[in-house]
Amino acid sequence: MKIHHSPRHFPAAIGACFLGAILLTSPLRADMPEEVKNAVQSTSAKLSAAEKIQLTAKRTMSPELAEARGQFENARITVSALRPAHFKASASPGEGEAREFYFDGEKVTLFDSNLGVHASKDLEGSIDDMVFAIEEKFGFSPPVADLFHSQLGKAVLENGGYDGEVLGKKDGTLHLKLSNEVIAWEAWIGEDDHLPKKLHIVFLDMEGKPSLTVDDMKWNLSADLSAEDFAFKAPDGTTEAEMLTVEQIEAQLEK
Repeated sequence: MKIHHSPRHFPAAIGACFLGAILLTSPLRADMPEEVKNAVQSTSAKLSAAEKIQLTAKRTMSPELAEARGQFENARITVSALRPAHFKASASPGEGEAREFYFDGEKVTLFDSNLGVHASKDLEGSIDDMVFAIEEKFGFSPPVADLFHSQLGKAVLENGGYDGEVLGKKDGTLHLKLSNEVIAWEAWIGEDDHLPKKLHIVFLDMEGKPSLTVDDMKWNLSADLSAEDFAFKAPDGTTEAEMLTVEQIEAQLEK
């Protein structure tokens, strides 16, 4: 069922989370290739060790997935993190329009520049806490937030229930695939720097098996960031709205 949000409420579905799906599946299969395990562990270690991270990339979603999530089909994304408890993400199709997400360790804020609407909700904790809480409470995940979880490697390798395979090597990247009954994702990982260069994710449990691709991924692991960069300041002329939880949306649909 398509949810039509009231103008007084900020739309919650702005992302696509796959770490939650990883953690809800069965344990690691014994035949996971060592090359895949090593690549995932190296990527997780590289990202979790960085305190100030910034990623820019291009994100493309299947039309049906973009509609279901209330997102742009094509967008440039910028994601920043200041560990342990600051995170910011934006997605823009161009021409000044953008949707932004802020987390400062105490609350989350969403802002839609096209609608001129912003909404905030208390949410305390670390980036790791936010990744799971935002999906559970509000039913969405900021762009590629999963990659910034400090236990990504453990989640994938110990809880993923994946079949893994190496699909090839080209231009200094290792192309690998991990799949289970719920999700299949391919990753192109730099052999020298261990950073993701491209991701392609297919949601096998959704009708039509929609997909999401993130490419042209450029990483800065020593970005010039401070806590002030993650503090949302409402632009003049914008309106504050209510951020609905999944529970509140379900209650409204039952009326």
